[in-house]
Amino acid sequence: MLIYPDRQTRPKQTPLYQSLIDSSKVQEIYLTELENADTLPLGISFIQLIVEPEPTSINQAKILIQRADQGATFGLSQTEILDLVETILIYKFNASREEIANMIKLYELEETRFYQEVSAESIQKDHQQHLEELLNDRFGSPTEPNAIQERLQVIKTILPLEGKQFFQLTKALARESSQRSLVETLRARFQQIPVPVMAQIEQATNTTLEAWIWLALTVESIEAFAKAIAQDNTH
Repeated sequence: MLIYPDRQTRPKQTPLYQSLIDSSKVQEIYLTELENADTLPLGISFIQLIVEPEPTSINQAKILIQRADQGATFGLSQTEILDLVETILIYKFNASREEIANMIKLYELEETRFYQEVSAESIQKDHQQHLEELLNDRFGSPTEPNAIQERLQVIKTILPLEGKQFFQLTKALARESSQRSLVETLRARFQQIPVPVMAQIEQATNTTLEAWIWLALTVESIEAFAKAIAQDNTH
Protein backbone atom coordinates (compact mmCIF):
# COMPACT_ATOMS: atom_id res chain seq x y z
CA MET A 1 0.00 0.00 0.00
CA LEU A 2 1.35 3.41 -1.05
CA ILE A 3 -0.05 6.43 0.80
CA TYR A 4 0.33 9.92 -0.69
CA PRO A 5 -0.96 13.27 0.61
CA ASP A 6 -2.29 14.01 -2.90
CA ARG A 7 -1.65 13.17 -6.54
CA GLN A 8 0.80 16.05 -6.94
CA THR A 9 3.24 14.40 -4.52
CA ARG A 10 3.14 11.06 -6.32
CA PRO A 11 6.70 10.52 -7.63
CA LYS A 12 7.47 9.53 -11.19
CA GLN A 13 7.89 5.79 -11.44
CA THR A 14 10.91 4.06 -12.90
CA PRO A 15 10.68 1.06 -15.23
CA LEU A 16 12.17 -1.06 -12.48
CA TYR A 17 9.02 -0.78 -10.30
CA GLN A 18 6.33 0.22 -12.80
CA SER A 19 5.12 -3.30 -13.47
CA LEU A 20 4.74 -3.95 -9.74
CA ILE A 21 2.87 -0.67 -9.18
CA ASP A 22 0.54 -1.42 -12.07
CA SER A 23 -0.24 -4.85 -10.68
CA SER A 24 -3.07 -5.72 -8.29
CA LYS A 25 -0.54 -6.30 -5.52
CA VAL A 26 -0.08 -2.57 -4.90
CA GLN A 27 -2.78 -0.17 -3.82
CA GLU A 28 -2.31 3.60 -4.01
CA ILE A 29 -4.15 5.87 -1.56
CA TYR A 30 -4.44 9.66 -1.82
CA LEU A 31 -5.41 11.17 1.50
CA THR A 32 -7.07 14.23 0.00
CA GLU A 33 -9.40 12.01 -2.02
CA LEU A 34 -10.68 9.84 0.82
CA GLU A 35 -14.33 10.28 1.68
CA ASN A 36 -16.32 9.60 4.83
CA ALA A 37 -13.41 10.38 7.14
CA ASP A 38 -15.47 9.45 10.19
CA THR A 39 -15.72 5.84 8.94
CA LEU A 40 -12.09 5.37 7.93
CA PRO A 41 -9.81 3.18 10.07
CA LEU A 42 -8.51 5.29 12.94
CA GLY A 43 -4.88 4.83 11.84
CA ILE A 44 -5.63 6.25 8.38
CA SER A 45 -7.58 9.10 9.96
CA PHE A 46 -4.53 10.10 12.00
CA ILE A 47 -2.43 10.25 8.83
CA GLN A 48 -5.17 12.17 7.04
CA LEU A 49 -5.20 14.76 9.84
CA ILE A 50 -1.60 15.63 8.92
CA VAL A 51 -2.65 16.83 5.45
CA GLU A 52 -6.11 18.09 6.42
CA PRO A 53 -6.56 21.79 5.45
CA GLU A 54 -6.18 24.08 8.46
CA PRO A 55 -9.78 25.39 8.39
CA THR A 56 -11.15 21.87 8.89
CA SER A 57 -8.33 20.37 11.00
CA ILE A 58 -9.85 21.25 14.37
CA ASN A 59 -13.20 19.73 13.49
CA GLN A 60 -11.46 16.59 12.20
CA ALA A 61 -9.50 16.37 15.47
CA LYS A 62 -12.75 16.53 17.43
CA ILE A 63 -14.15 13.69 15.32
CA LEU A 64 -11.10 11.55 16.12
CA ILE A 65 -11.48 12.22 19.85
CA GLN A 66 -15.20 11.43 19.70
CA ARG A 67 -14.46 8.16 17.91
CA ALA A 68 -12.02 7.29 20.68
CA ASP A 69 -14.80 8.00 23.17
CA GLN A 70 -16.86 5.38 21.35
CA GLY A 71 -14.17 2.76 21.83
CA ALA A 72 -12.23 2.96 18.53
CA THR A 73 -8.77 3.13 20.11
CA PHE A 74 -6.64 1.34 17.45
CA GLY A 75 -4.70 -0.38 20.24
CA LEU A 76 -3.67 2.93 21.80
CA SER A 77 -4.47 4.21 25.28
CA GLN A 78 -6.79 7.18 25.64
CA THR A 79 -3.87 9.38 26.72
CA GLU A 80 -1.80 8.33 23.69
CA ILE A 81 -4.65 9.19 21.33
CA LEU A 82 -5.11 12.66 22.81
CA ASP A 83 -1.35 13.25 22.79
CA LEU A 84 -1.09 12.16 19.14
CA VAL A 85 -3.95 14.43 18.03
CA GLU A 86 -2.48 17.40 19.92
CA THR A 87 1.04 16.77 18.58
CA ILE A 88 -0.16 16.71 14.96
CA LEU A 89 -2.00 20.00 15.47
CA ILE A 90 0.95 21.59 17.30
CA TYR A 91 3.15 21.10 14.23
CA LYS A 92 0.38 22.03 11.82
CA PHE A 93 -0.46 25.34 13.52
CA ASN A 94 2.95 25.99 15.14
CA ALA A 95 1.12 26.54 18.43
CA SER A 96 1.59 25.55 22.06
CA ARG A 97 -0.19 22.57 23.61
CA GLU A 98 -2.35 24.95 25.66
CA GLU A 99 -3.39 26.85 22.53
CA ILE A 100 -4.29 23.60 20.79
CA ALA A 101 -6.33 22.46 23.79
CA ASN A 102 -8.28 25.71 23.59
CA MET A 103 -8.80 25.26 19.85
CA ILE A 104 -10.22 21.78 20.37
CA LYS A 105 -12.10 23.10 23.41
CA LEU A 106 -11.33 20.04 25.50
CA TYR A 107 -13.36 21.48 28.34
CA GLU A 108 -16.46 20.74 26.27
CA LEU A 109 -15.53 17.05 26.37
CA GLU A 110 -15.25 16.83 30.14
CA GLU A 111 -18.35 14.66 30.43
CA THR A 112 -17.23 12.12 27.85
CA ARG A 113 -15.86 8.74 28.84
CA PHE A 114 -12.71 9.51 26.82
CA TYR A 115 -11.91 12.66 28.80
CA GLN A 116 -12.65 10.99 32.12
CA GLU A 117 -10.40 8.03 31.31
CA VAL A 118 -7.58 10.34 30.18
CA SER A 119 -7.94 12.36 33.39
CA ALA A 120 -7.99 9.21 35.53
CA GLU A 121 -4.91 7.84 33.77
CA SER A 122 -3.03 11.13 34.21
CA ILE A 123 -3.95 11.30 37.89
CA GLN A 124 -2.85 7.69 38.37
CA LYS A 125 0.53 8.43 36.76
CA ASP A 126 1.00 11.50 38.94
CA HIS A 127 0.14 9.53 42.07
CA GLN A 128 2.54 6.74 41.11
CA GLN A 129 5.39 9.16 40.41
CA HIS A 130 4.80 11.02 43.69
CA LEU A 131 4.66 7.75 45.61
CA GLU A 132 7.86 6.45 43.99
CA GLU A 133 9.68 9.65 44.94
CA LEU A 134 8.51 9.45 48.55
CA LEU A 135 9.45 5.78 48.90
CA ASN A 136 12.85 6.34 47.30
CA ASP A 137 13.49 9.24 49.64
CA ARG A 138 12.41 7.24 52.67
CA PHE A 139 13.95 3.83 51.91
CA GLY A 140 16.41 4.56 49.09
CA SER A 141 16.22 3.58 45.42
CA PRO A 142 16.29 -0.21 44.90
CA THR A 143 18.92 -1.57 42.53
CA GLU A 144 18.63 -5.34 42.83
CA PRO A 145 15.96 -6.99 40.63
CA ASN A 146 14.17 -8.58 43.61
CA ALA A 147 14.15 -5.29 45.52
CA ILE A 148 12.80 -3.47 42.47
CA GLN A 149 9.99 -6.01 42.13
CA GLU A 150 9.17 -5.71 45.82
CA ARG A 151 9.00 -1.92 45.52
CA LEU A 152 6.71 -2.19 42.48
CA GLN A 153 4.46 -4.56 44.41
CA VAL A 154 4.26 -2.09 47.30
CA ILE A 155 3.31 0.70 44.90
CA LYS A 156 0.75 -1.55 43.20
CA THR A 157 -0.80 -2.27 46.59
CA ILE A 158 -0.94 1.37 47.69
CA LEU A 159 -2.23 2.99 44.49
CA PRO A 160 -5.76 1.48 44.61
CA LEU A 161 -6.36 2.95 48.08
CA GLU A 162 -9.26 5.37 48.32
CA GLY A 163 -8.40 9.05 47.91
CA LYS A 164 -8.39 9.90 51.63
CA GLN A 165 -6.31 6.87 52.58
CA PHE A 166 -3.82 7.52 49.79
CA PHE A 167 -3.52 11.18 50.81
CA GLN A 168 -2.96 10.30 54.48
CA LEU A 169 -0.29 7.74 53.63
CA THR A 170 1.65 10.01 51.25
CA LYS A 171 1.28 12.88 53.70
CA ALA A 172 2.81 10.73 56.44
CA LEU A 173 5.68 9.69 54.17
CA ALA A 174 6.32 13.31 53.17
CA ARG A 175 6.28 14.45 56.80
CA GLU A 176 8.66 11.70 57.84
CA SER A 177 10.99 12.63 54.99
CA SER A 178 10.97 16.33 55.98
CA GLN A 179 11.51 15.46 59.64
CA ARG A 180 14.48 13.26 58.83
CA SER A 181 16.00 15.94 56.58
CA LEU A 182 15.65 18.55 59.32
CA VAL A 183 17.22 16.33 61.99
CA GLU A 184 20.10 15.38 59.69
CA THR A 185 20.71 19.05 58.86
CA LEU A 186 20.76 20.08 62.51
CA ARG A 187 23.08 17.24 63.51
CA ALA A 188 25.42 17.98 60.60
CA ARG A 189 25.68 21.63 61.66
CA PHE A 190 25.42 21.49 65.47
CA GLN A 191 25.99 17.81 66.40
CA GLN A 192 23.59 17.76 69.37
CA ILE A 193 19.84 18.51 69.32
CA PRO A 194 18.31 19.50 72.68
CA VAL A 195 15.42 17.34 73.88
CA PRO A 196 12.88 20.25 73.83
CA VAL A 197 13.82 20.99 70.22
CA MET A 198 13.37 17.33 69.22
CA ALA A 199 9.98 17.32 70.92
CA GLN A 200 8.88 20.31 68.85
CA ILE A 201 10.19 18.71 65.67
CA GLU A 202 8.22 15.53 66.36
CA GLN A 203 5.00 17.55 66.75
CA ALA A 204 5.47 19.85 63.75
CA THR A 205 3.47 19.61 60.53
CA ASN A 206 5.12 18.89 57.18
CA THR A 207 4.76 22.51 56.05
CA THR A 208 6.40 23.72 59.27
CA LEU A 209 9.19 21.17 58.98
CA GLU A 210 10.02 22.31 55.45
CA ALA A 211 10.26 25.92 56.66
CA TRP A 212 12.47 24.84 59.57
CA ILE A 213 14.87 23.03 57.20
CA TRP A 214 15.69 26.38 55.58
CA LEU A 215 15.96 27.93 59.02
CA ALA A 216 18.39 25.21 60.09
CA LEU A 217 20.62 26.06 57.15
CA THR A 218 20.78 29.78 57.95
CA VAL A 219 20.89 30.20 61.75
CA GLU A 220 24.25 30.54 63.49
CA SER A 221 23.62 28.21 66.42
CA ILE A 222 21.25 25.57 67.77
CA GLU A 223 20.22 28.08 70.44
CA ALA A 224 19.15 30.53 67.74
CA PHE A 225 17.23 27.76 66.02
CA ALA A 226 15.47 26.81 69.29
CA LYS A 227 14.53 30.44 69.94
CA ALA A 228 13.20 30.88 66.36
CA ILE A 229 10.97 27.81 66.40
CA ALA A 230 9.71 28.67 69.89
CA GLN A 231 8.58 32.07 68.57
CA ASP A 232 7.11 30.34 65.52
CA ASN A 233 4.97 28.13 67.72
CA THR A 234 3.59 31.09 69.66
CA HIS A 235 2.25 32.77 66.48
